[in-house]
Amino acid sequence: MAKSNTSPDIHLLNSFLCGEMSAVSTYRSALDVLPRDPVVRSILEACRDSHQRRVSILRGEIERLGGEPAEGAGAWSAFARILARGAETMGREATLAALVEGEDHGLRRYDSDLEGLSAPCREFVRCYLMPEQQRTNDTLSAIQGSP
Repeated sequence: MAKSNTSPDIHLLNSFLCGEMSAVSTYRSALDVLPRDPVVRSILEACRDSHQRRVSILRGEIERLGGEPAEGAGAWSAFARILARGAETMGREATLAALVEGEDHGLRRYDSDLEGLSAPCREFVRCYLMPEQQRTNDTLSAIQGSP
């Protein structure tokens, strides 16, 4: 059976997947340029890993629904490229602020797009994606103002 990406669920889940892939790329870029503070690095690595797990979870769910997972971050990759180019000159605080804004955006996006999903997919997002998104958002926000 050929895979399809035409259902609203698959379309939205693929959009979420692109956002998660962009988040992974953004964290990788930030880790490449931020000072080598071991505490901050550990937190950023944990956030990156959380987004990477969500990439895997989303790919699996899209395939389970008969869809073809997106291959790249699409339009979301622009944010990762901008951060990568500017992080060295922006400094730690501005880079962390950009990451927090990305986390906030992800949380708002999951919440605002829930109604476009079928009940089973809404439950999937609520159970597997939103708690992790809230966790990375809270974790990153907590270190943003720290020295």
